[in-house]
Amino acid sequence: MSSRSTSLTVALILFLSGFASLVYEILWVRYFSYLIGGTVISLSLVSAVFLGGLAIGYRYLGRLGDKQERPLRLYVRLEVGIALFSLLPLSIHGFLPQLVDPLFLVLAETPPLLYTFQFLLTCLLILPCTICMGGTVPVMLGAFRDTPLAPALARYYFINTLGGAAGVLATVFLLLPQLGAYYNHLLAFCLSLASGGVAALVEKEHAPVSIAGEEKEKGKIAPALAGLTFFCGFFILACEILWSRLLMLYLGNTIYAFGIILGIVLLAIAAGSLIFPLLPQRLVHSWRFAAGLLLVMTLSVGVPALYYDQAAQLFYRANLQAGSSWGLLITLQMATVLLLIGIPTFCSGLFFPLIAGLCTTGSGTRSRTAGQIGFWNPTGTILGSLVPSFWVLPALELRDGFLLLSVLVFVAGLAICLFRIGRDNRTAALRWGIGLALFWILPVIFSRSWDQKMIHSGLYLYTPYYQELGSLRKGLGQSRLLFSKHDRESSVAINENRMGERFMTINGKVDAGSGQDMATQYLLAHLPMLHHPDPQKVMVIGLGSGITVGSAALYPSTQIDCLEISPAVVEASDFFKKENRNALADPRVRLRVADGMYYLRTEGETYDVIVSEPSNPWQQGNASLFSRDFYRQVRNRLAPDGIFCQWIPLYDLSPRHLKTALATFKESFSDSLLFLNSGDLLVIGANTPITQPSPFTQVPTAVSQQLAHINITGVGDLYADKFLYTGDNLTSALSGIESNTLNRSALEFAAKPLFTSGLVGPYRKTNTDWLLSFK
Repeated sequence: MSSRSTSLTVALILFLSGFASLVYEILWVRYFSYLIGGTVISLSLVSAVFLGGLAIGYRYLGRLGDKQERPLRLYVRLEVGIALFSLLPLSIHGFLPQLVDPLFLVLAETPPLLYTFQFLLTCLLILPCTICMGGTVPVMLGAFRDTPLAPALARYYFINTLGGAAGVLATVFLLLPQLGAYYNHLLAFCLSLASGGVAALVEKEHAPVSIAGEEKEKGKIAPALAGLTFFCGFFILACEILWSRLLMLYLGNTIYAFGIILGIVLLAIAAGSLIFPLLPQRLVHSWRFAAGLLLVMTLSVGVPALYYDQAAQLFYRANLQAGSSWGLLITLQMATVLLLIGIPTFCSGLFFPLIAGLCTTGSGTRSRTAGQIGFWNPTGTILGSLVPSFWVLPALELRDGFLLLSVLVFVAGLAICLFRIGRDNRTAALRWGIGLALFWILPVIFSRSWDQKMIHSGLYLYTPYYQELGSLRKGLGQSRLLFSKHDRESSVAINENRMGERFMTINGKVDAGSGQDMATQYLLAHLPMLHHPDPQKVMVIGLGSGITVGSAALYPSTQIDCLEISPAVVEASDFFKKENRNALADPRVRLRVADGMYYLRTEGETYDVIVSEPSNPWQQGNASLFSRDFYRQVRNRLAPDGIFCQWIPLYDLSPRHLKTALATFKESFSDSLLFLNSGDLLVIGANTPITQPSPFTQVPTAVSQQLAHINITGVGDLYADKFLYTGDNLTSALSGIESNTLNRSALEFAAKPLFTSGLVGPYRKTNTDWLLSFK
């Protein structure tokens, strides 16, 4: 095999490996969102285990690679190991919750113990696979020693990272919508085997390499290099988490936004590694260049962070330019994200091979040296995945988080660089230190606060509204901001319009308010409560404004449990104390800050009434609350005569996705009733036949008074005005419609037709007319 053919084949091997690895990571995050809960803390633990496995693999398998005369044989074993170990979560996911849920319940009152157990469980399931992943690049470097380590590492890192970026974008935009999680996992399994299989073919024609034991000490990297590598990894991943929170406010909290952000980060890192071999040799081995690169990387976050709120204008123009073209919209959004975060991530891609250039290494210690570098970089990223979730987001504003991270990493990294430069020339070190530090006067000079109304503008949905009013600023001027907060789960704001109506936005989208949403928020409580003979125990999933909880509290119930995943939403609900009758102060109301699906699965209580009012199903994490898997958990928690009520938005689900939502609900409950309120569909279901209340049913006085506010004078009037029909009316229309499941989550991808419709609430009339046609 010629040298060029070998290079192309090695590129294919590493590309496939990187592609499959990112597919696994995306699928694992989805799986563990169900297993241990979809909170940021739980998912940070998954990220830490994934990165920890990479670090272990880099360090220890990298050492092993230098001891092999035929490193490619070891590479083949690693890819086969990745494929086989990846099947572990897939093979036991069906019965694992039944095994661990009792322990989750016991440990729930002691969060540190619960998180420790979840961490160990995650390690058991994915650590062996990620350790094998971590060993692939350093072992491959040990097999081919014809070029110096730094450019070789840059080339391999570029190809592997490019494969990862392709894996992310292909999974999000093509594979998951078409194949579902299960077959997507099998595809990644086959790609891992293919990578190993191609490596086995190359190995047959590849000559053995010499083992240079006398160069062993050269495989170690200096503490200064280890520290620099650590801080670089920490900084980029911490920024990635903060970027994700910020950019999802502009792109929408969807799986598509997740794919765009992660894909751009990986592409920019890959580009940095691609450019590295083109650098002059004097830069490749220069500590001064490392210090300058560190300045550019941190400053390109610190200074733009002061103006990230103004990025709303860029995304607004991108949305206008895209019109109804989905492809153009994604292209423009990716270009805008690249403009905002491309420089620091590109610098990160340069940094990784630059560390290798600063190392002293021999030909027989390539795997070991690459493994050392690879160990400290993921180790830094572990901390980078935890610090924003556990400290920055709960304690600081996003803007301050970016600035603090930039300054801390710059100071720490610069100190390391200057220490090393000062060993040769103290004067030069002092001069460089003062010169580079002066650049940080820029953020001080140009310091400004964010316009929080821009941040919470919800451009991904409301661009047509702002366009109709003339501009983004004119649209935002129609209301005043009363509250804004970013917690580790979501970004929440309260606005008040000129009529005095308040509305709550979560991740930019209006989810509750004291205006036109009042009737829906009332009815979500009243409909199931009126259909139960004696509702004593009630659960409401999603606090929002608290109005539904307050409406449920009008009945003589003994216990009302409310689940809300976001602490900021709980705080913001205080702005609706008048409308929700100060519901959280009611001694019967128990607030639980938890993931709804996880809580239902792990807790043992049953309820007479369960109400689910999450945000829209196309928002990331919410499609699971419209899934057959979730409804199974609801059935298990309903008392024998229990009633469940589900909110379904008619205004932003395409007709196809509405049918999926209804088919899933109808399949899950033996009886169902449908009620229509403007652009909202309220569906109640039960495990047993639902008895419709008499038109003359007496209700508590407070309930009658509240219903009168929405022009309903009694149960008879409620049925005359809002009732559509039973679910049986839709049997033929929903025949053959595939249900929404965790494996094939069609509703998760419902944003695609919505974002290109050019309207706010584009499907309200179409869906309403379709439903009325069966009456």
